[in-house]
Amino acid sequence: MVEYYFDIETIGCDESKHKIITIQYQRLDEFTGQPLGDLVILKEWGSSEKDILAKFIPIFIGEKPFDFIPIGDNLPFDFEFMRAKSEKYGEEKETLFDERERKLRDQAAERGRRKVRILIRKSMDSQFAKLKYNPYDIKALLHPVDFVVFDGLESKEDLRKIVFLSKGVDNEQLNGLRNSIEKTVEEKRYNWQVARVSIDGRIEMTES
Repeated sequence: MVEYYFDIETIGCDESKHKIITIQYQRLDEFTGQPLGDLVILKEWGSSEKDILAKFIPIFIGEKPFDFIPIGDNLPFDFEFMRAKSEKYGEEKETLFDERERKLRDQAAERGRRKVRILIRKSMDSQFAKLKYNPYDIKALLHPVDFVVFDGLESKEDLRKIVFLSKGVDNEQLNGLRNSIEKTVEEKRYNWQVARVSIDGRIEMTES
């Protein structure tokens, strides 16, 4: 995934009357947001509006789904302006921008998923992060057990295993609770219950 600062400058807000005067972009570090490359500015007055669009559109579309992820303010305005100008200059508007919009939705979802993984790992003890569990499989309980891991939940139809995960502590009472949980699991003293709550507030419990 490659993120870019992206913006266009126009001489007005009406794409049917006003023109794009600059298209600018710069590669960013996906974790820090800091610039990595040079700021590129395509200038209409150095060539023409049609020429700067012709130069930028292949970069914008990219060869792969995550080649160019735009980061900026008011991106819908920028996209719609470019869409209208591409139609004007015969750049196959529908195929070009509809496909790009689909890619952007996929990119946004994937970017969010990657950020969540990072945030989850940062919130965990460094020793837990080394265990290589999928962060989406880890759910916080906090007490008396730190986490429960549904190993394989995100990537498989069937779970490989369920793991209670806690950091060792020097707390006699808490360790006693955890030992009792461990013993309960070992002796298979557990079941699966489902609570069904009706509209009027009645609760019906079923178990297997």
